[in-house]
Amino acid sequence: GQVVIEQFENERDLDDVDMEAAKAKYNKAYEEGKDITEKIKQEEFKQAQEDESFSNTTSESQEASQTASATTIQSEDIFEKIEKLGALKEKGLISDEEFNTQKTKLLSRL
Repeated sequence: GQVVIEQFENERDLDDVDMEAAKAKYNKAYEEGKDITEKIKQEEFKQAQEDESFSNTTSESQEASQTASATTIQSEDIFEKIEKLGALKEKGLISDEEFNTQKTKLLSRL
C-alpha cells in the first residue's frame, strides 16, 4: 500500500514501480511491525505480571485483615465466655477449680 501511495504522490504510474525496491520496503516495514508487536507483547506481559503481583498483594492484605478480624472476634468471644464463667462462679454455680479449668482451656485457644 505504501509503495502505491508513494508512486501516486510522485505522479508516477504503477508501471514504473521497481518491484525489488518495493519488496525491500515491504520487508523492512514488516520487520519493523514485528519488532513493534514484540515490544507491545512484552509490555502487556510486564503489565499483567504487575497487575497479578498487585492482586496477590491485595489478596494477601485482605486475607491478613480477615484473619486479624477473625482473631479479634474469636478473642472477644473467648473473653465473653470467661466473663460468663466468672458470673457463674460468683453465683456459686461452678467451683473455682471448674472456673480455672475452663478459663485455661479458653485462653489456650488464643
